[in-house]
Amino acid sequence: MIEKEIIHSRVSRIRKLLLRLKKIVEMSKIDFEADYDSQLISERALQIIAQAILDIGNHLIAHHGWGKPESYREVITILVKRNIVNKKYQSELEGLAGLRNILVHDYLTIKPNIIFDDIRNGIEAIEHFLEVMINRYG
Repeated sequence: MIEKEIIHSRVSRIRKLLLRLKKIVEMSKIDFEADYDSQLISERALQIIAQAILDIGNHLIAHHGWGKPESYREVITILVKRNIVNKKYQSELEGLAGLRNILVHDYLTIKPNIIFDDIRNGIEAIEHFLEVMINRYG
């Protein structure tokens, strides 16, 4: 059985964090690069959003018996293959999964301009994921 609370709690958190990221990308890239607090907020928000998306994906995959993903990127691949996520957003969501690994394990190499671009480029894909989860699972 799909545990809707797993989905609802993570969707709620993603929504809150996405609102914060949307405010941050209203600033210029130059201002962002000079604002260490905004960088830290963005990195943590992206890490949590990515993890929440992957948690939801893994829950759906396990529930439906769609296999065992070998990587975080494969979670997204399976969701696309099973028509849960639109293929149009596959690259951005897989990139978010990869960014999650960088934020957790390779944090010394993070460049603020890349984070800023990742936020701008990923907002639509994150919104799509939220919309799908809300429409399918309430």
